[in-house]
Amino acid sequence: KVYVNQFIQNFDYADAIFLAERLYAEVKNDESIYLLARTYYLSGNINKSYWLLRNSSIEHVPNA
Repeated sequence: KVYVNQFIQNFDYADAIFLAERLYAEVKNDESIYLLARTYYLSGNINKSYWLLRNSSIEHVPNA
C-alpha cells in the first residue's frame, strides 16, 4: 500500500496500477479495492474504476 501511494505521488501510474492489482489479487478487502479503483481513476481509466467499484461489495470508503 505504501509503495502504491508513493508511485501515485510521483505520477507513476503504470507501476501503481501493477502493485495495486497484485495487492488486490492477494487481499480482497475494501481497502485494496478502493486503492485499485483510485489508482485507475487517477490514471485516467475512469470506466475501469467505476466498473470495479460498481461490481464490488465495498461497504465504506477506507481512509486513503
